[in-house]
Amino acid sequence: MQFNFFASLFNKQTKKLTLSSLDSILLKNIKNLSIKNNFILYQDITVYHHNLSMSIPLLALDPTRGIYIFEHKEWNFHDLDKAELKKSSDNISNFILTKFNEILHNDGVALSTFLLTQNLSYEDYQHLAQNKQDILPYEKIIFSDSDEKKILSKLYNALNTNFNMPPKDFILANLFTQYLIYDNPTKIHFASQEQIAFIDNEDYTKEVIYGHTQSGKTTALLLKAILLKLKYPMQNITLIKPTTLSCDKLKVQLLNIIEYTIVDIDITSISIITPEQFKSLKKISKYVLCDDTNLLDDDFLTYLYSKTHKSHLSLVNAKEEIELVFKLTQNFHLTKAKIEFINANPIAMAMQLISEHTSVKSDLSILCISSEKNKVNLDEDLKFFIKDKAVLLDSSKSLIDQENSHIILSDYDNINAHTADIVLLLDIDEISEDKLAYAVNLANDKVYIVYMNECQKITNLKKIFIS
Repeated sequence: MQFNFFASLFNKQTKKLTLSSLDSILLKNIKNLSIKNNFILYQDITVYHHNLSMSIPLLALDPTRGIYIFEHKEWNFHDLDKAELKKSSDNISNFILTKFNEILHNDGVALSTFLLTQNLSYEDYQHLAQNKQDILPYEKIIFSDSDEKKILSKLYNALNTNFNMPPKDFILANLFTQYLIYDNPTKIHFASQEQIAFIDNEDYTKEVIYGHTQSGKTTALLLKAILLKLKYPMQNITLIKPTTLSCDKLKVQLLNIIEYTIVDIDITSISIITPEQFKSLKKISKYVLCDDTNLLDDDFLTYLYSKTHKSHLSLVNAKEEIELVFKLTQNFHLTKAKIEFINANPIAMAMQLISEHTSVKSDLSILCISSEKNKVNLDEDLKFFIKDKAVLLDSSKSLIDQENSHIILSDYDNINAHTADIVLLLDIDEISEDKLAYAVNLANDKVYIVYMNECQKITNLKKIFIS
């Protein structure tokens, strides 16, 4: 691992870069050239690693070269002329390189650091003593009168074109823990701008985020909890999920992110609990986050609102109107599931479809959702109809107590946090629109809606899904 060194300190205290302090022509030039050259620009952002953090005033990712880091200095000529300059290590670059090496076991991408001196012109710089120019090299200074062309020239001279650069999302996800979406070690993603807006927001007492299944709502909620914990280590965070099984799955997701990105967080201080467990709490956390609010009982929601009037409350798909709203419009399904309507006996058709699909592909995951009564009946009939074992999903049980099978039978109250390649929907007549919409979006490949009789709900669904 190579560390870069750069003179960036002297004996005068300097202010931290903020949006207001850098609302200058210099910053506008950097923003403009970033747009023109497809740079990704971040201002006042923090990198976390182990139990440490490093604030970065301005960072630009050039997808073809690497990362440019800008430190803000308010020095003018008189400051520099009178000051005793000394060379110091480039702490930000060293911190980033250390993180990349511990996670990726390589330097990640090339880095170069520059000083933004909005009160120092090139002419002022020329009048500095030579020994001070040596400590503050010309090619690393962005002067107050630097135009876009001169700035871009310095950036390009600092880093060579790299045709083997990792994807930009992979670089950013490994750099910023608070925006890392982890599927497995080979599938790392970076949060969307819509998710980041929600994750970063702290100016609220009550906020809501809306989105369809697979839009990244739960992931955004978890990343917000992680960021709050990184920023406020002494705070306890409470995250509510509808069922024990969905709680366990989210705990695994939390642990995977923390282990992968190597940050020191006390995971026991992020409580992921069910509504029933929340009711038993004697002390309510300052930060409470509640997933799938639209699937929860109204009585619990009334209790939740009454208990969190002094807390910061974040909700997913809240039923009531809340002033501060975030919306996720993206769908992270790799392919959009096809929907087919079948007018037939639900039990008989479900057995036929399960048999047909498992005979073609034995490990295809199938989720059949029905009434509690038909779930039990289907389980009994399938024992004599297919060789594979179907498992009754009970989301009140923990993850470790669940039986494994690629054929899952469930009722509509137990489907939270479970997806499958094929989803069969039976007995939809008395199911709420929220639960039905949730169930439809659980399929990766195809949804079968099986019904005995035509009804208004079937008619409405056909209008939505059949063009």
